[in-house]
Amino acid sequence: MQLYVADFGKLCWHTLNVQTGTITQLSPEQFRTLAWLPNGAKLICEAAHLGTPRTDFSLAQVYTEQELLSLYAALTAKGCELRLFPQGTTPKARAMAGIDGKSDEGDLLAIAYYVQKFPDTPLKRPPTSFTTERRVEAGWTFKKENDGILNVARRFKYGRDDDYVASFVERNFDELASRLSDNAKEFVHLSDDYRSRKKGKSWNQDSTRKSRIYTLAALFLHPDGYARQRPDTGTLPGINWLKRYVLHFSPFHFKGGIARSNLKWHAFRNEAINALGTRKASSKGKVLSHYDFNDDQQEQFRQCRKEFMGAVTATMQTIRDMVQEKLDNGELVLK
Repeated sequence: MQLYVADFGKLCWHTLNVQTGTITQLSPEQFRTLAWLPNGAKLICEAAHLGTPRTDFSLAQVYTEQELLSLYAALTAKGCELRLFPQGTTPKARAMAGIDGKSDEGDLLAIAYYVQKFPDTPLKRPPTSFTTERRVEAGWTFKKENDGILNVARRFKYGRDDDYVASFVERNFDELASRLSDNAKEFVHLSDDYRSRKKGKSWNQDSTRKSRIYTLAALFLHPDGYARQRPDTGTLPGINWLKRYVLHFSPFHFKGGIARSNLKWHAFRNEAINALGTRKASSKGKVLSHYDFNDDQQEQFRQCRKEFMGAVTATMQTIRDMVQEKLDNGELVLK
């Protein structure tokens, strides 16, 4: 399958035939004809350009909703695949490809380099509709409330006396440790390494443990003492819905909120730095950017990320099970 990459800038398209290295400039009208694209080719473009309809607030979106849907249909008719690249990854792709500065031609080469070097890179399929689904709107509502909960909680260092989530976390260290996998226990600092040897194996004081478990527990519990429900279904939130629409565990995320920041920036970033030993490894004695990792470090980073995501998912599921048990025996109500 022939591979093409497209990028939009300065009111025109630039396309790259990856096989020949040929770069062509096209007007928006010429691009839409698809006369330049062979049948059966694969086309990769940043999601900002071909995944979202045009608005008055950005020049990144090229076409209207109907024009995009017509373009998708025309690509299908030609037997072509369109895959959308996360534009937030493009700066990383430029750095890894050794391309200095931003330009449309440079971005084409960078994206082509990245998707070939990392063939498992998650690329989004084009949407079938631009109507906002109820589950998406529900995610926005839930995340807004979630941000408020966590914003207050961190002011009190996740330990306010009348906070039900904080008391649930504090009371259930042992229960969580008995249910979690070794990988998950390491992530939330509930392995035996975090027990005090001088105080009858009680848990040592650890602010990281509190913030991580609280962040995950608050997805299912409200500080006022009830179980939280998903706005569109009225049920206890499911793991996959939370990961996709509240935590935004996707390279296509925008405005991920405090929970995502707590987990991905504060938690995973530090776990990865410690695992790879890159805290003072840059030329300036600072943290080595993952843009500058060698191949071995890239592989180690990806493995660390896989383990991290597995630990988060396992901990979420365990907490959800515990909350469901309390709902079933009448200790909690859902609202």
